Amino acid sequence: MYKWIISKKGDAGQVMIAVVMLLLGISVGIVNRGVTPTREDNDLARSVIQSKMVQVTGDSVLEDVGYRIRFSMPYDLIESINLNGGYATATVVNDVLNDTKTLSSESNISSSIRRAEVVLQKSETVTFSYAVQVGQGGLDLGNSSSVFGNVYTDGPVVGNNNVVTGTVVSASTTGLINRILVGGDAYAHNISNSNITGDSYYYSPATYISSITHGIMHPGSPDMPTTTMPISDAQIDSWEQLAATGNSISSPCPYKITSSISLGPTVINCDVELSGSAVLTLQGPVWIKGNFEMSNTSEMRIDPSLGKSVAFIVDNPANRTTSSKILLKNSANFAGIPSPPAFILLISMSSAYNTGGAAGTPAIIDQNSTTGDVLLYAPYGEVTLNNSVSVKSIVAKKLSLRNSARLLYTDGLESLIFYEGPGGSWDVNGWKEVE
Repeated sequence: MYKWIISKKGDAGQVMIAVVMLLLGISVGIVNRGVTPTREDNDLARSVIQSKMVQVTGDSVLEDVGYRIRFSMPYDLIESINLNGGYATATVVNDVLNDTKTLSSESNISSSIRRAEVVLQKSETVTFSYAVQVGQGGLDLGNSSSVFGNVYTDGPVVGNNNVVTGTVVSASTTGLINRILVGGDAYAHNISNSNITGDSYYYSPATYISSITHGIMHPGSPDMPTTTMPISDAQIDSWEQLAATGNSISSPCPYKITSSISLGPTVINCDVELSGSAVLTLQGPVWIKGNFEMSNTSEMRIDPSLGKSVAFIVDNPANRTTSSKILLKNSANFAGIPSPPAFILLISMSSAYNTGGAAGTPAIIDQNSTTGDVLLYAPYGEVTLNNSVSVKSIVAKKLSLRNSARLLYTDGLESLIFYEGPGGSWDVNGWKEVE
């Protein structure tokens, strides 16, 4: 058995101090062992947060520039932003040959640097999401005309108990749905004298007048936003330039097609008439610098070997008021390709119509029994349909349907691929961190 032997009173105090110092040292060691991981964790957390902030800053400038490119907004080849206490710069490199744009970013926060790269590939697809998409002129349905599909317009939708089988959207504070039988939901600031199969979304009880809703009523709903056209002017310009790489026809004028012929890529520098039983086969985009008339039992079709949709553009840049117009009548027919779905995009760049009303004849007049795989596109003009016309989709500044005109939306329109050349958007082909 061991004993503590204290020879003097002072020795006891020294032992006590030594014990206290030992216990203090052990305590400090224990505390340090607990504090060090915490300190390291805090440092690591700060480093991770800063790294994320650098990444977010770099991604922000890439997303901003990418958004501008995809929606045809102005941008510089070098763009910078200040964010999260640091900055980021994006540089755009165009590869015209391969239809790509490479966006490179460098972000810096407190000397923490991240680099990333995005590759945008020009898409060959153009999307039509609605049977009818109309600008501020709105949709006017008369007689027994109808729409089989959805309608989205920046102007009013007015009829006389006409049927729209899908959803109807009349955007902005001036939105109006009046005397329409809606097979889906209805969205408008004002809904009046209408019968809604689905739900109704409107501004207030005061703007819902003499209507019936079989679904749920949603007073106090926000007004729907206005939309942009699915095809930009730049896209149409690119198709025109592609057409210009082929044949150029300047005589005789007007250029009359009365027998079967193949065209495209082709530019015709005057008015064109397609009539009789002639068949015009499109082997690429065609650009008409004048007016276009198609009548009798004539037909326009896509060469099956293409396997893609084709643009037929009527645009006289020197005169878009009395020229650049399309007239379809009698039993004119359009033939696309069934699989994969391919259609003829008939474009009029007439700007005769403006927000103040008609300043001339419509950009496109479609009469009688015109049928087939055709999409009518008049971003600055009015389209008028009559009688037993049956087309796939229409985009216009203003649209008027008369008599028994009918629109039948086709699901394949959601992703159309066009003959050569770039499509309507830029798709992200790659996004990676470089450093």
